[in-house]
Amino acid sequence: MITTTEILQTIPKLSQEDCFQIAKILLQGLLTQTNPTRTQINQQLKIAALLAVDDYTNDPEIHQFIS
Repeated sequence: MITTTEILQTIPKLSQEDCFQIAKILLQGLLTQTNPTRTQINQQLKIAALLAVDDYTNDPEIHQFIS
């Protein structure tokens, strides 16, 4: 089994797109938990914000409205 440390060491080596895909999957998993703690909710919101930043900076469909 892969350890948390190994995962954390591997993530910086991945592309930005892969990192955001992983974050999205993890966020979806966390959202299905029942009764998340305030800390978990805050972490989920941070991940969601990072995903939104990626969408706004890299999604060509959004850029057509800005230009």
